[in-house]
Amino acid sequence: MVLALGGGKPSASGGHGTTTTTTLALATRAPARPSTTLARTKASSTTTTSTATSTTLPTASTTTTVAPVDLVSPSSVLVQVVNGFGGSNAATDAASALHNAGFTINGTGDAQNFTYHESVIEYSPGNLSAAQTLDNHVVGPVHLEQVSDLPANDEVVLILGSTYGGVAA
Repeated sequence: MVLALGGGKPSASGGHGTTTTTTLALATRAPARPSTTLARTKASSTTTTSTATSTTLPTASTTTTVAPVDLVSPSSVLVQVVNGFGGSNAATDAASALHNAGFTINGTGDAQNFTYHESVIEYSPGNLSAAQTLDNHVVGPVHLEQVSDLPANDEVVLILGSTYGGVAA
């Protein structure tokens, strides 16, 4: 805990000495909570308190599997899977995993180039929920991109990037 008293301000008190007004600022460190940042400022006319805490604690390695939340049924989402990073059989393997997770596969292939780092899900206007449902099952960073010249059904195109990490069932 740090306690700091601000400088006094003398003022006249009916000719009999001076009165000192003191500003009190109190900064405390809240109990540590893993990966939590707390920033709060509370002010009034007489006291100002600021508390800021940022704590990072070492963590144990644990794996937690959380079932994806689907906005639409995976079986209603038609997916074309293309390899955007050049991995051997990447599109075929991903399509098989997506099929096992309940998605309808429309085909596989290679992207126009193999320079994709993050995976991309392309979707037509009005099909964001289909893209988000697919995104909830793809492991690794994914960029959602609305493309106006895709068919207006629930088809989405998954372009696999080098950070593609599989499919969460």
